[in-house]
Amino acid sequence: MNGTFFLGLGSGLSCTWGIVHLFFTRKIISDFGEISKDSGRIAAGAWMAEGFLWIFIGVLIGILTHVFGGDSYTVFWVARICAAMLLIMAVLAGMTGARASVRLIRISPIVLLLSAAALFIGTLYF
Repeated sequence: MNGTFFLGLGSGLSCTWGIVHLFFTRKIISDFGEISKDSGRIAAGAWMAEGFLWIFIGVLIGILTHVFGGDSYTVFWVARICAAMLLIMAVLAGMTGARASVRLIRISPIVLLLSAAALFIGTLYF
């Protein structure tokens, strides 16, 4: 295995989880129970923004790795910065949703950590 494999793994995991996030938006909001329409819209917007951010990170790393290769300084720094962002998001998701009744919310920190770890490991091969 090489760095490109791990960068691809982290990229794919991030992108896939973002798509899953978007796909289940309506279900997640309905699982919150009785909330006002405005609160539902705000929660849906925040949930979707998080999903789009994960997709963006995955696509960004995937494109940069494809264009520049896994041994580029550009890919190295962007992957490290994205890994740091995913780590921050994992901590935040863990702190806010760890005891949530919705399974998808409890799984998010794990997926984020795995994606961040894969990106970081990918940069170790530089």
